[in-house]
Formats: sequence, structure tokens, C-alpha cells
Amino acid sequence: MNETKDLQYLVEPRLSRSSRQSLLADRAEEMALSMVLLNAALTPPAAFPTEMLTTGFVAAAFGGGLIPSLMTANKKAVALLLDDSTSAPAASRANGPCLRCSPLLLYPQPLTLSETLSVASRLSANAEQLWDGKRRTPTGRVPLLRRADFDACVRGAPPRLLSIRDGASDGAASDGAARDESLLELSPIAMDACWTALSGGNPYVSKEEVARQLSRWRPDTSTFVQEDFEKALLIGRANILLGFLVLFGMQATVVLVLVVSPLLKGLGLSAS
Repeated sequence: MNETKDLQYLVEPRLSRSSRQSLLADRAEEMALSMVLLNAALTPPAAFPTEMLTTGFVAAAFGGGLIPSLMTANKKAVALLLDDSTSAPAASRANGPCLRCSPLLLYPQPLTLSETLSVASRLSANAEQLWDGKRRTPTGRVPLLRRADFDACVRGAPPRLLSIRDGASDGAASDGAARDESLLELSPIAMDACWTALSGGNPYVSKEEVARQLSRWRPDTSTFVQEDFEKALLIGRANILLGFLVLFGMQATVVLVLVVSPLLKGLGLSAS
């Protein structure tokens, strides 16, 4: 029995009070540290703004490819709207009176009456001239007229002597003016103006629409109604301008929704 107690004393030596208190303190610290580590393991770490940064980066990359493309397309669209072509030599341009609506057309140069007559005089009073030799579609319909076909047809047609009628007042163009206009090189601006008056600003036009427009400002082979031509031209240019405004508005909306708003959100800013 005494031997067993001696062995127990050797295995588990009796600790002094100070040692026992120190051991309890160490165990308490270990338990506290274990609780802290356990709470840290159970508590999710603070969310790093990975999603916000990713959204901002994607928006910036998307905008970096989209915005330059839109700028290039818009430059071409504005150039098309202004029809900034200078293929006609400056010496061949007429110095006569301009159309009354010329300041509203947004052309880079004033549109003169002589230039307009030089193109209009090559148009017949019916639409058959512009569809001469054109085959019908597989469905049997008359094909639409393109701008390139219009230009080729007008350049290949001879000019005619026109009498100018402005609303209710009639006036005849002098022979000298008619001869000067026939010698004028066709102005790209005047070509665009006549096409716009015929097509309403569209890239294609039907035979029925051309016939309807010609009956207004080219009622016969020798008459040009200036007032009705200018009305049709203003409507066509307004349609073109409205189309570009809608296009630019849609582009601004796309950039705002897909680029600006996500980018501001990624930076932690409010889009408002």
C-alpha cells in the first residue's frame, strides 16, 4: 500500500499553491485564445469589394472599346449629315440666288437655285426615267431606287430648259441662265438635295413616292415649282436630323446604362 502511494507521488507530484494558480491561469489563457480563434473561424471575414471592382473593371473595359467605336461612327454620321463633299470645283459653282431654305439645310455651303436647277432639269416629269432598264424582284414587284442608281441616272440624262414657278406666281428662266446651268458641273450638294426631296431623307425610295414628289415640284417636263421643292427638301432634311438625334440618344442611353452607371457603382459612387 505504501509502495502504491509512493509511485502515485512520483507520477503526479503534488504542486504548490503558486504553481497551481499559475497553471490555472495558463489554462484560462489557452481557453480564451481557443474561444477567440473559434469565433474568428465562425465569423466570416470582412467582405473585400471584389464584386464592385470587377464590375468597375468590366465597365471600364467595355467602355474603352465601345466609346471609341461610337465616336468614329458618329463622326461619319455627322459628315454624312453635313454632306461635306467637295468633288465639284469651286470655279464651277454658281453665284446666283440661294434657296430660301438654304440656311436651314445644314449643308457646308449655301445651295443656289442654279445648282438645284442643273440637277432638277435632268429629271423627267415621271418616275419611269429612274427605273429604266430595272428588272422586277422575284416576287414581281418594282425594286426600290438606291442613291447610287439615282446619281448614275441623273448624270447620264441631258438637261432641259425649265420655267420656275414659285407658288401662285410664275416666272420663266431666261435662255442664258438655262444654258449656264446646263454647263454647270453637277454639285454634290444639289444632288443630295434633289435626292432628299424625292426620298424624304431615306436611303431607298419607291417608285410611287418618286412619282408623288415629282408631280408636286416637277409637274411637267418644263416646269419647276420652287416652293414645293423646298418644302419637300426641308421635310427630308428634318427626317434625317431626327433620325440622327434618335441614334445619338440611344447611344447615350447605352453608354449611361452599361458603362457609366456600373463604373460609378464599382467606385462606390452614386449614379444619381
